Amino acid sequence: MLGYWQYSDSGKVAGIKGNVDLNEFDGTIDQLRNWTNKKGENKVPEQQRDINKVSPWAADVWEEMTKNGYFDGARPGAAITREEAAAALSRLRKNILKGDK
Repeated sequence: MLGYWQYSDSGKVAGIKGNVDLNEFDGTIDQLRNWTNKKGENKVPEQQRDINKVSPWAADVWEEMTKNGYFDGARPGAAITREEAAAALSRLRKNILKGDK
């Protein structure tokens, strides 16, 4: 699953009057091209992500969450299941109730 989200609606771009949306895409340039290519012309072969490698933008937080026991450190790039989300949230809840940071 590709991640695409807007993080600001007040960006500035030379040559455009007024604000523009600023968005983040968590994928490769080839994935973005394929995702935005509605006609399917010149489709770029999609690369498969290695789910066993942490994305550079998430490395620090992944290490922190693994050290604190919220995740086991396996499959950082895989989609999370409801069961895994429930386990992580339960661990977080218990630490909050204990007063840990």
